[in-house]
Amino acid sequence: MPYFVRTWLGKAYLVSGRQNFLVTQAKRSFVNLLPDLSCSNMCDNNRDENARCIFSTYQTMMNLIDDTRDEAGKIFSCGHFDLVICDEAHRSIYQKYRDIFTYFDALLIGLTATPKDDIDKNTYSVFELESGVPTYGYELAQAVKDGYLVEFQSIETTLKFISQGISYDELSEEEKQEYENTFQKEDGKIPDTIGSSALNAWIFNKDTIRKVLHILMEEGIKIAYGQKIGKTIIFARNHDHAEKILKVFHKEYPHLPDDFAKVIDSHIAYAQSAIDEFSEPKKLPQYGLMP
Repeated sequence: MPYFVRTWLGKAYLVSGRQNFLVTQAKRSFVNLLPDLSCSNMCDNNRDENARCIFSTYQTMMNLIDDTRDEAGKIFSCGHFDLVICDEAHRSIYQKYRDIFTYFDALLIGLTATPKDDIDKNTYSVFELESGVPTYGYELAQAVKDGYLVEFQSIETTLKFISQGISYDELSEEEKQEYENTFQKEDGKIPDTIGSSALNAWIFNKDTIRKVLHILMEEGIKIAYGQKIGKTIIFARNHDHAEKILKVFHKEYPHLPDDFAKVIDSHIAYAQSAIDEFSEPKKLPQYGLMP
């Protein structure tokens, strides 16, 4: 995390995403950088509510400041913190989670990796900023120069279903069944085709997944003198999509170990352990499937 402000008598509070393992990662980074600072993860059973720096998911913090409690029953009063830091600010400060940021009387800092021109103007208004003009921007080129990020190389390819959509008549019998289960309307009718734009929400075709995996295995960055694919993150649409990719991967590459690829998200029991293993260069998995 690039921002942290510590006051002499006050405390700081960091919100980091919506998943517990992301909170754990954030806390680890702070402990490594500031070993003398008392830190506490509110998602842990052994949490310390009096620590100088508090880490939490949005859901957990909402429960700790629940309006149904009286003031004496709330874990944190509105004046408990001097600083509130929210991660993924471009999509986390609306609807019910916005109550967190209006509840605390504290300096508010929002972090996001979304390009400044892609952030909704309403996000800027929450922080009382001119639209498109963040307080501070750490650009990709500078992060690469500083050694925090690695420059990327893009490989462009075109797949029929993604670019042209899906035609029911062109699918296999198994895929037709899945098509019917996914796209059947309330009146029982089934559309003849699904446009490419609709596939942004429904990428389920096994042949498409198979082709993407083949491209990745052939064109992905190799290690060990070109003998194997390097550590790779595959971003899925959601957990079910990630599981489907994993199933196709095992079928296409049965000679590879079962843990060569693994779904890593909040649905699995030991998400943090899976992330730790994925972070180790010499440990499997090589592919991390993340929604």
